[in-house]
Amino acid sequence: MGREKVALHPQARDGLVALGAQVRIARQGRSLTIEDLANRAAVSARTVSQIEKGSAAVSAGNLFNVAVAAGVDLFGTADPTHLSLIAARLRTLASAGGVRVVPARDGGDQDEF
Repeated sequence: MGREKVALHPQARDGLVALGAQVRIARQGRSLTIEDLANRAAVSARTVSQIEKGSAAVSAGNLFNVAVAAGVDLFGTADPTHLSLIAARLRTLASAGGVRVVPARDGGDQDEF
């Protein structure tokens, strides 16, 4: 019995397609074959192909491993240390219950939290 197909939100679909395209562009820019990238990411060539096509059937872990192996910047940074700091900060916010957003008063500062 296979997995049940889940309808993707349009933004989620666009995100998968965009990340897949970034992986393909990065792979081709480094003159790597699908098999080369698969070996670097310790996944199958089929998995890389699915990622490049924007498939939702690939695990998040494999998606990120392939993106990193291809050289795609995650969350706007190529610096692994910076990404670790972002992750730690967001983990802290999440465990603290997030951030309370206060609506701006009378044209006040829109960035006020």
